[in-house]
Amino acid sequence: MLPKELCLMCSLLPGDDKLAFSVFWEISPEAEIVSHYFTRSVIRSCAQLAYEHAQVNIIFVRLTKVYPHSLIFQFSSKISLSTNMG
Repeated sequence: MLPKELCLMCSLLPGDDKLAFSVFWEISPEAEIVSHYFTRSVIRSCAQLAYEHAQVNIIFVRLTKVYPHSLIFQFSSKISLSTNMG
C-alpha cells in the first residue's frame, strides 16, 4: 500500500491536471502503426474509476458498437460493478 500523500500525488483524480509523458500513434485501418511521437503532456481525468468499473465500461462500449439497437441499454443499469472481473 502506498502512503496516502504519494497515492494522491499519483492518482488521476477528476478535474486535476497531472503532468505526463505520452506517446501518440497514427494507426492504419489494418492496425499498423503509421507514425508515432513522444511528448510531454497534461492529463485531466473526468472520472475516478476502479479497475472493475473501467472494465465494465470497456465491455459496455464494445457491446453497444456491435449491438447498437439491442436490449443492452435497458440492462446496462443492472450490470454489477462489484463483480470480481478476474
